[in-house]
Amino acid sequence: MSIAMALAAPSTSVTLGGRLPKIAEELESLLPGLREVTRKLEEVEERFCRPLLLTEPEESKRRFAETLLVFAFHIESAILPLFSNLLLRTENRDFKLHLKRLMDLEKRLFKELKPFLEEKAISYGLDSDAVIKIHAAMIDYDLWLISSLLEVGFDGF
Repeated sequence: MSIAMALAAPSTSVTLGGRLPKIAEELESLLPGLREVTRKLEEVEERFCRPLLLTEPEESKRRFAETLLVFAFHIESAILPLFSNLLLRTENRDFKLHLKRLMDLEKRLFKELKPFLEEKAISYGLDSDAVIKIHAAMIDYDLWLISSLLEVGFDGF
């Protein structure tokens, strides 16, 4: 899910006027262990993503193929404990409330991050609308997953 973005270090203009720290705090209360997951994802970034970005273009395809399975394993290993704790509580009557809160936080997080995404896209010479649409699609996917869980439950999903 996109919630790890909540702990990213956004620009001052977003943080000072925004509610990002409060949203991050709410996410941490809803998803204990979020900071640890973020730390592990940063390690994955350092170990796999950065070296790939520094690889010569003609070498990148081979390197990507060589590391993809291990990369995917590390991503899954980092994220799984966070969501398994939430999803294993499906019999808990607060389960649906937690999922609804998570949906609300995702929407609020996107709203707060949108100016940051636009600012960064422009600074890198990227089409800010395309960047926003990509992030919106990630959020929409998360919301669809959560809605499906709410509708049919973990077992039905």
